[in-house]
Amino acid sequence: MCLDLRDIMMVSTFATENADEIISLKSEPAGTVAELSIKYRPHMHEFLEDMASKYELIVYSNFSNRQVQAIADCVEKRRKYFAYRFHDEFCLFANISSSVKCLDFLYSNRSLADIILVDARAKTLPLTVDNFVPLPTFSGDDPNDTELVKLAAVLDRLAEAKDVAAAIRGYRGEIPLST
Repeated sequence: MCLDLRDIMMVSTFATENADEIISLKSEPAGTVAELSIKYRPHMHEFLEDMASKYELIVYSNFSNRQVQAIADCVEKRRKYFAYRFHDEFCLFANISSSVKCLDFLYSNRSLADIILVDARAKTLPLTVDNFVPLPTFSGDDPNDTELVKLAAVLDRLAEAKDVAAAIRGYRGEIPLST
């Protein structure tokens, strides 16, 4: 299962108030350091713990490699969850401000029928819409957010499917997540 970090598991900003974590990112080649504030979605660690027992978890984000590594390292302070971390260099670029996530490189050794992609942005997934499970974005403002709890229930059902893409197609309109 591929998960985007941005606005799914957490939100990041340069404002540091109410942060769960603050990470320093050094820019290349200028060498300037920026502090990035991370606010985790409620139930994130419980969700990852549960899903890691059922799925191979993969981070797939259109963030830069440096950002993906730094944020995933923060998320994995308690336990290693992610088998792989993919970043913007694994995306196809439609234009300078838009990227498309493509699963081709994943199913060289996996079946597309086994891959789930959880993301908030359907427009980044036009090539693999059958593998897409939507999750509303997380802004960091709602401490009572339960979207990961609802998502876990859907993913528990999908874990039993022989072909998750077909199961996702069958659930279209029934996936009990907010929009």
